[in-house]
Amino acid sequence: DYYKANTAAYEEADLQRIFVPKLKPQEKDAAQSKDKPSEEDVKKKEQESEEATKKLADSLRARAAAGEDFDKLQDEAYASTEMKNKPPTKLGKVRRNGLPPDELAVLDSKSGEVSQPIANPSGYFIYKVGEKNTLPFEQVKQEISTTLSQQKLRDEMQAIQQSATPELNEKY
Repeated sequence: DYYKANTAAYEEADLQRIFVPKLKPQEKDAAQSKDKPSEEDVKKKEQESEEATKKLADSLRARAAAGEDFDKLQDEAYASTEMKNKPPTKLGKVRRNGLPPDELAVLDSKSGEVSQPIANPSGYFIYKVGEKNTLPFEQVKQEISTTLSQQKLRDEMQAIQQSATPELNEKY
């Protein structure tokens, strides 16, 4: 029954991902100006950098949807940064518990679809969903058993804690 009620938790998809790191603000006039930049200038540069990163992410997403190679697009995303170690684009089989909560909507996509860029404090993620399947009951039986026993233990502990009401005895 638990398996049937929670089949979405046992779906897995073959994912590819492009990470577009946030571009650093350009330091214009840094050599000319010895003064510390004003807070307004810093915010303006950060806003411009954010817009440039979003534009790059949208461009890479459109090209990925058109069928371009994810490794090539990932190289291009990192070409404008100083970062050396780029992440792999092939994530393999991933389940819902393997993604951050704000990226779970990706698994609701159909096979072959490319997601819209998903904002993150460090950049943007673009996913492509490959083959999807649901793990058979026999393969997740032990996991379900463990989950249900932990849930029962939590429920029992909560019942015990709620049944006891501490009382402060001033005389003691």
